Amino acid sequence: MTENVEIVSSRDGDTVTVTGSGELDLRKTDRLWQVLEEAVASGDKVVVDLRPALFIDTAALSCLARAGKIMYEQGRRLVVKVKDKTHPRHVLEIVRFEALMDVIVEK
Repeated sequence: MTENVEIVSSRDGDTVTVTGSGELDLRKTDRLWQVLEEAVASGDKVVVDLRPALFIDTAALSCLARAGKIMYEQGRRLVVKVKDKTHPRHVLEIVRFEALMDVIVEK
């Protein structure tokens, strides 16, 4: 099976978007954290787009929680976009990340 995982960032004005696709698990969290850390350090709005993601595990959740906590302590909120009825959406709902970040669910 060919694995198609990509973690990229892009900028549009004062918003940095970090997009993760495929299966975001322990093997990819070093890259995920590197990109998230740079985005958070920019001081700009940070959006994590997980709509192309098929799977996220606890290591990926840890990266999101760390970024969300840093931004929360700075008076900012991390924004995470997910598709409805997907694994990433289900996991974020279970761990109640809405208290720490803005989770936008796309139908």
